[in-house]
Amino acid sequence: MAEQLMETMAMEWKPEEFSDTYKKDILKLVKQKAKGTVRKTRAAPEAEEPKVLDLMAALKRSVESREKGPARAKRAGGRGRTTQRKSA
Repeated sequence: MAEQLMETMAMEWKPEEFSDTYKKDILKLVKQKAKGTVRKTRAAPEAEEPKVLDLMAALKRSVESREKGPARAKRAGGRGRTTQRKSA
């Protein structure tokens, strides 16, 4: 099936259908610099610092919430484990 897909998508390479826009842009920039008409670019915006999670604090909150017990059953929609035994 993969081979069939490759065959249907394959086409003859025609380099004249593609152009090197990077090279054109660089040559344009060089010509502008030679004329002295280069416009100044803005500085790149500073990247925001990524949010760093305190994994130990998150783990402690998780453990504490599990130790509470009944709240767990309520959050799970009453499907949590129960500790009551059926009487015989």
